[in-house]
Formats: sequence, structure tokens, C-alpha cells
Amino acid sequence: APGDHVALSTLANCGTCAECDRGRPTMCRRAIGRPGRPFARGGRPVFQFAADSAFAERTVVKAVQAVRIPDDLPLTSAALIGCGVLTGVGAVLNRARVDRGDSVLVIGTGGVGLNVLQGARIAGAVTIVAVDANPAKEAVAREFGATHFLTSTGPVRE
Repeated sequence: APGDHVALSTLANCGTCAECDRGRPTMCRRAIGRPGRPFARGGRPVFQFAADSAFAERTVVKAVQAVRIPDDLPLTSAALIGCGVLTGVGAVLNRARVDRGDSVLVIGTGGVGLNVLQGARIAGAVTIVAVDANPAKEAVAREFGATHFLTSTGPVRE
């Protein structure tokens, strides 16, 4: 509804193709948001960034790309969900399909990597190894679910 806060998805699946029917919208071959200019105004193309003009004060997107943010969710928290959480947790649960008892290795503990750790924890992985060049990231990696932490700049141990 007008005035609602929303998070934007960079990929708007069509909802009707075989992949969408199978519950795999990220594999949609007709996805809106592929490189190009899907919108026009007055016959002139409306350019966009990442299919949703992420760095603009206003943008034009398909309705399916706008996900309403609940009123009780702080916008500072909601801002994190739109990319890192969906990419990291979504990859673990929907693409890799990590299951209880699995082992997971995550290389890099930036925004997406931390959420891969979190997704692995949610999925029930038993061994979750985080690797990063910065040893200062260990505490946060463990908070997100890492059971082990390796510094990638150190020597490899047998």
C-alpha cells in the first residue's frame, strides 16, 4: 500500500514458467530484472541499477519485487535482510539444501558469509567451518554459527 516500507528484490520471477512452478524462482528464465531496460516513460528508457535502482530515493519496480516490511521491524534491521540474509541463508536452505548433521565450509565472513553460517546453523549442520583472512572476525563468525574458525593467511595443517 502507498506509504508502506518495503525491501526490494533484485530478481522478479515470472511465476508461471516450469522453474517457478517447481518452487525454484531463482532459476526463472523469464525473470524480470535481467540486464536491459524493462521500463520506459514517454518513449524514453528508464535506466536502473540492480533491477531496482538501489541507490535512488525513488525507483520503479514490478509489484512482485516489493516485499512489505512489518511496522514493528526497525528499518536498520530490515536493510540487512534485502541482500546478505536472503543470499546467504537462502543459498543454504534453498540451493545447497543443507540438512541436519551436514558439514559446511564457508570461505569469507563478510555480510553474505555470515548469513551462510547462520543458515547452516538453522539447517542443523553439525560442523560449520568459517575461513577468513582476518582473525578479528572469529568472534562474530562464532555468534552466527561457526563451530570452527580458520585464518586463511596461516599455514595449512595436516
